[in-house]
Amino acid sequence: TSSIVVQYMLDEVGYKNDTDLQFVRLVEPAAGAGEYAFEIVDRLLISSKSFDFNFVAACRQNLVFVEQDEKSYGKLISRLRAFLDNHGVGELRPDEICICDNFLKLEFHTKFDLVIGNPPYIRHELISGTDKAWYRMTYKTFKFRADLYIAFFERGLQLLCENGQLSFICSNRWLTNQYGAALR
Repeated sequence: TSSIVVQYMLDEVGYKNDTDLQFVRLVEPAAGAGEYAFEIVDRLLISSKSFDFNFVAACRQNLVFVEQDEKSYGKLISRLRAFLDNHGVGELRPDEICICDNFLKLEFHTKFDLVIGNPPYIRHELISGTDKAWYRMTYKTFKFRADLYIAFFERGLQLLCENGQLSFICSNRWLTNQYGAALR
């Protein structure tokens, strides 16, 4: 995802560095190598300086970046470590805010103000039979020949607190295809 798109999406949901972000709980369900993560962490760092709150504590309490692919997760951790070191925040370990797991199967013990990102596009025929069966049992919107991002929408909406916002960049096929009817 390009940095311009990431910045635009964060601006649209009000996650701006000129606002007090101290208590904004945010999850990114498919963090990849960190395109959203770096912008989010940078905005939180700037906000912490402007509004005088503990950046490290705010990260630990409010940010969750999930990535299932181990290779991408490794890149995310490595790049985030370098970013934090470059900004003098060595006491925060990236694995305190990053999780290597399947977002759709993770159990969360909190709700979020923001669910934001670029969910994976995995065509129905490329999803394993075991996962497909589990997704169908778990997500009522995962019907017919649904792309995996449909389940990401449902899971993201489940995790929102009252007045929370979900912002995904994705294909608009679900607006017209049969598999998108339950989500619509």
